[in-house]
Amino acid sequence: MIAKTHTRISILLFVLSLAITGSMTAQSSVADSLHRELTAAETDSARGYWNSRLAWYYLNQYQLDSAEQYIARARRIHEQIGDQQSKMVQLHYQGLIHRLRSEFPAALDTFQRVLAYYQSVGDTARMTSPLFNLGVIYSLIGDYDRSLEYYYRELAINEIYFGPESVANTLNSIANIQRNRNNLDQAKATFHRARRLIEPLDKPSTLSMIYGNLATNELLAGNLDSAQYWGEKNFELENELGRDWWIAYSLMTLGQIAREKGELELAESYLLRSINLRESLDQGFELVDSYQSYAELLLDRDQPMQAIPILQKSIGLADSLQYLKSLAQGYYLLAEAFAKSGRYEEAYRAKEVQQSLQDSLLTQEKEKALQELDIQYEVRQKEQALEQLGIENELQRALVKRERTSRIALTLSTILFAFLAVGAVAWYRQRLAQENRLSQQEADLQAARIQQLEQRQQVHTLHAMIRGQENERKRIASDLHDSLGSLLSTIKLHVRAALSTTNPEAVRSDVNKMLDHASEEVRRISHHMMPDVLQFGLGPALTDLAQDLDKAHDAEVRCQVIGQEPEDFGEDRKIMLYRIAQEGMQNALKHSAPTRVLMQLSWLANQAQLTIEDNGQGFDTDRTNGGLGLRSMQSRTDFLKGELHIESTPGDGTVIEVQIPLDPD
Repeated sequence: MIAKTHTRISILLFVLSLAITGSMTAQSSVADSLHRELTAAETDSARGYWNSRLAWYYLNQYQLDSAEQYIARARRIHEQIGDQQSKMVQLHYQGLIHRLRSEFPAALDTFQRVLAYYQSVGDTARMTSPLFNLGVIYSLIGDYDRSLEYYYRELAINEIYFGPESVANTLNSIANIQRNRNNLDQAKATFHRARRLIEPLDKPSTLSMIYGNLATNELLAGNLDSAQYWGEKNFELENELGRDWWIAYSLMTLGQIAREKGELELAESYLLRSINLRESLDQGFELVDSYQSYAELLLDRDQPMQAIPILQKSIGLADSLQYLKSLAQGYYLLAEAFAKSGRYEEAYRAKEVQQSLQDSLLTQEKEKALQELDIQYEVRQKEQALEQLGIENELQRALVKRERTSRIALTLSTILFAFLAVGAVAWYRQRLAQENRLSQQEADLQAARIQQLEQRQQVHTLHAMIRGQENERKRIASDLHDSLGSLLSTIKLHVRAALSTTNPEAVRSDVNKMLDHASEEVRRISHHMMPDVLQFGLGPALTDLAQDLDKAHDAEVRCQVIGQEPEDFGEDRKIMLYRIAQEGMQNALKHSAPTRVLMQLSWLANQAQLTIEDNGQGFDTDRTNGGLGLRSMQSRTDFLKGELHIESTPGDGTVIEVQIPLDPD
């Protein structure tokens, strides 16, 4: 079962390679050109080079036997001329062949040898390729911990030697592993980290891949609005790139999202477009999935008669491809469609076939699990053997070194005078003591500098908070003077008039109305200072804030709260984060002129994340130092030991993201 699965993956990679490199005629022309160059080569070095080029060409065409022949020829030539580095390139190609053939223990052994060579010669930059392939292989055999270990090692090298695109690609691989382990929040954060690296670059294909992964991750997490947002961005980019293969995937994802949201007509439009495109591209396995998704939609709409022929097509195609999992799913849906149509005998027969296929799948899954365990056991056995061999070699070298050192020491002891040895020891101790004193002084000086910088930062943060508090006091004083003060003065005049008139009842109604108005003003001002609903949690307080702003402004203001607020999230931290949200929302509504503002509070495993996103006019973050509101938000975020990120482009809205650690220590 493992071999079949990875053969399908390899076939998909091969088809994609054909789509990128062009027609079969063009490929044949490339091969002929390489063969002519090999025939004309006059030196061993040139022959080794062109054999290597042909090996890589056939490897990309998935012609593994031909690739292996040229790899062997190139390796023999490089061994004869002593070109060790080129020999490692061929060994790397051989590892790729093992990987594509699902020969995982051999592939791991090969890539470990390549990695060990680059480590031994200090070529750190070239270590990324074997590290990446080791991560892929461990992922395929289900050892996600080892896979992440190699991906993170690759990431560390990419961050030093290569640009943000390489870093983003590695982060994308890491996020996919996190998603496979159902760590959806962790995967989301990693995908966004990759996105922020790629978006400033002109790399639309990589960016589209990350958008698509974000859409799938949000769909699995049940965040349907967010999933739709990223799915539409992925679809838009793929249309610009004109890549029909991936447009079909985007349409399928958007159809699934629309169906989950109950937007069945929109889902039907997406799924039918996906089906038409996949039929024209002859995407066999993917077409089976599209047929079944569309049939499920028809069943949701209580249209079983229309679903039956679609399901029969999917079953026929799945059977021809031996796509057993979807074949079983097809019979399951067909039984449901027959039952809804009143054709119970046919429903029963379809259910029997589905149950038989399910039993077969269960057996295959057990065999697959056993195979994976066997592979992991074989891999561990080889690793332990290599480790033991390394220990034995190290012990042997240590014994030889010790014996040689003993002989030298014995010889020197007979010719050196004792007073020289004593003098050398005394000099060494004196120098060591001096170095220790210098090291301690340097450490003390560095600690003092760090403490001074921390104190300056604390003073700066406190000054910013004090300025924010003073402005808040001025605003409250203005509210009291302009609104409540003038209102009370008017009430005073009315009461004086009532005392001097012969008919006080005529004034009483107006006074009561103004007193009600004054009471409402007091409630509004006090609520702005400290909302009562904050005692029920930060989420309800932010929801209440959004509702008030929605009523007071023309823009649509919404709030989403994800997760459960921790019980130990202190009152002071709630107030501080509430003030940050209040300032961010006011800034968006006052300066950006949006029609829609979304505030989202997410309680994650180790942090609280506040996001404020609007579709307003935006601004150039490189040309502004930030007003008092932004500085106030930054100072409060610093006080909470968090991070504040602002992304904005003129004409394209603004996103403010605040991350506060749940454990500030």
